[in-house]
Formats: sequence, structure tokens, C-alpha cells
Amino acid sequence: MKCFGDLHIHTTASDGVLHPHEIIDRAEEKQIDYIAIADHDTFLGVEKLLVDKRLKRSKITLIPAIEISTDLADEELHILGYFNSVNNKQLHNALNKLREYREERITKIVDKLTKMRCPISLKKVYQHSVEGSIGRPHIAREMVKQGYVSSVSEAFEKYLAKDRPAYVKREKLTPEIAINMIREGGGIAVWAHPGITKNPEKSFQHLIDVGIQGIELYHPYHSFSFEISWRDKIINNNLIITGGSDFHDYEDPPVDLGTKGINCSEITKMIQMINE
Repeated sequence: MKCFGDLHIHTTASDGVLHPHEIIDRAEEKQIDYIAIADHDTFLGVEKLLVDKRLKRSKITLIPAIEISTDLADEELHILGYFNSVNNKQLHNALNKLREYREERITKIVDKLTKMRCPISLKKVYQHSVEGSIGRPHIAREMVKQGYVSSVSEAFEKYLAKDRPAYVKREKLTPEIAINMIREGGGIAVWAHPGITKNPEKSFQHLIDVGIQGIELYHPYHSFSFEISWRDKIINNNLIITGGSDFHDYEDPPVDLGTKGINCSEITKMIQMINE
């Protein structure tokens, strides 16, 4: 059977709906060999799995990962970090600051929604978060629960996305700082889902200039034509190829673990890069 890895998965440690141990159960059902827990601005999901008996009994290999939101001009770029130590003090301090920014933003968004006659309880929003890193999807889920919208997607389209009435900008790192932080911590820095950005060609060159090491080529929102054209671009620039489902929720959007990923030969290249 082909060896396969899903290297972009979210848990309840950020804005996913499954607890870390439930990810293991689902990955076993899907016969996935490698998983990367890549929560937003936190290693909490990874830390929980590293001491979980389910993982120790499983044949699944866990790759520690992180997803960091950055700003380049007017474009939001997400940078994935792979194989960083969860005990890296410098990285932990930076992530703690990013989570503080998240909490400040959530309070401002809830205040905006209240003024728009869509009041929701900040306490109930945090209940959706369960643990770890809070984000807009948690607000969206509470809006669905209160009947203001019918889906998480609708909440973003009408209220929470950029340029929508309840949007609040959050303090972020620059791509260069995020990449340096990941690389200095012994990890591999990868650009997440470039196909959903406004100007991927321009951002691609900038990220190469500041030290990006890989590109997430395989993602549910990438078209087949995008994968074909960008594969050559990635190889020609001596970057590694990664991929994953970006799993958050079974229903909204409807993406399951293993929907996208990479074969283990690509993961071997990542391991070789770490060991160089």
C-alpha cells in the first residue's frame, strides 16, 4: 500500500473540531501514515499527542508543526513550520504574543457584532475554542448556533472576512520574521496554500528572497492546473513539496483527513533536510 502523509491538520487546540486524540483515531481509519498537527500559533495539540498512549500504540508518525499568519503589504500569507521543537523558548514566547493579539481581536469583533444587532457572548465564543488558540471560526460557530447565519462560511462572507463589517485587523509577523524564527528553531518553513492568495507570483519571489524552504502544493482549494504549473516552479527553485487537507471540520467546509497530502518520498526529503 502507498505510504501517505497529511501534513496540514487542525485540532481543538486552535480552530479544529476534533481533539488531538480523535485525529489519531480518524487517521487510522483513513490509513494515513504521517500526520502533521499544524494549529494556529500553538503547539498545544502536538504536546498533547506526544504524551498520548493512542499515538504510542499507533503506527502513525507525528510531525510537529505550526501555522503562523503573516502580513506582506496587503496580503495575508500563512507560513507552516515543520519539525520545530515544542520546547523552543524563543518560538514559544513569540507564539504567546500572537495568541494575545488573537484574544484582543476577538473581543473587538464581538463588540462590533453587538453594535450590528448580532450580540453574542464572549464566554460562549471561548467555549467553542475549548483550549489553545482562539480565532474567527469560533465566533462563526457561535453565530450559527444563535441563528444569525446558517453556516460558518456564511458568517465569514457576510461579517467576518476582510472588508466585511465585523472584520478587525490583527497584529501579525512579517513572513521574514516567521521564516527566520522557524529556521533558527531547527524547523522547515513552508508557504501554506499559495493558490488562495491574490498575487501568488509576486509573493513567491519575495518568500524565496527571505528564505522559504518549501511550498504546500497539494491543498483542497488548489486546482489541478495550479498543481501542474506550480510543481515545475517549486522544483526549479529547489524547494520541497508538501501537502495536506487543512482539516478543520467535516461539514463547513466539507473536507476530511487525507483529502490532500503527499507520498512518503517527499516526507523523506524533509527529514533529510532537517538532518543536513
